[in-house]
Formats: sequence, C-alpha cells, structure tokens
Amino acid sequence: MVRMNSQNVDSGGHIFDDGGMSEPAAIEFAAARAAWQTAGHAVGETTELKLAHERRKVPRRAVKGGAMAVFSAGKGAGTLARVELLDASWTGLGVASPVEVEPGTAVSVIPEHAMSPRQIGIVVRCEKMDEGWRLGLQCRTQRAVA
Repeated sequence: MVRMNSQNVDSGGHIFDDGGMSEPAAIEFAAARAAWQTAGHAVGETTELKLAHERRKVPRRAVKGGAMAVFSAGKGAGTLARVELLDASWTGLGVASPVEVEPGTAVSVIPEHAMSPRQIGIVVRCEKMDEGWRLGLQCRTQRAVA
C-alpha cells in the first residue's frame, strides 16, 4: 500500500494533514475537498452533517451545486437526470434527484463545475422527499493513470 506524506498542500497553498491515508483515499479526499471549496466553503470550515440513521463511516460535508447523472441498470440505455449535490464524503455523495432510482443501479455523476471530477458508483439508498428523491451514492475510487 502506498502512503502519502502526512502533510500535503492543496492548489490554494493551504497545508492539510491527510493522516497517512492510502493514495486512493487521498485522491478521493482531494476530490471531496475540491467539491467542498467549489461550493463556496472556506478551507477550515467544518459543518459536518449528522443524519438520524448515519451509515457512512467517514464524515460527510454539505455541498451545493448541480450535476448531470446517468443511471444504468442492465444492458439498456441509461436514464439521464439533472441532480442537486447535497453532501459529500471520501466514499460517497448525497444527491437530490427528480426520478426514483433502484438501489444497486450504476451511476455516473458529472458535476457542472469543470474542476470537480466525475464520480462513478452505485445507488445504495433512495428515499422519498417532499419534492423528488434523496439518493445515497457509494462512489468507486478512481485511480490516476501513469
């Protein structure tokens, strides 16, 4: 397992401690951090979300912004929908969707902001909201190509 340095510098010149996490986890952390900053949050801001039935083992952070999502189940064409980003963690995303999506469905999320990376994963939760559906997405770690 490759370990990152205990201190890293982000694109804004801010030093942060990655706690000696593995390289894939550090890459995923950097993506979540970029989404957090893109949403207009300060680097040191800590507004951790706590849900009644928390399933994630890592902290989630509130994020704002739109994205396009492609939901694919089986071999047929996928369903394209515009979603709103609600929260992010190292391992997943929370989004608001206008369509109901079955858990287990593959998803690709392309944020509107060009600096935020595309996320690939599966839908692990779909709960009815007042308007639309709240989806929990478990994202796959994307590794950089050498």
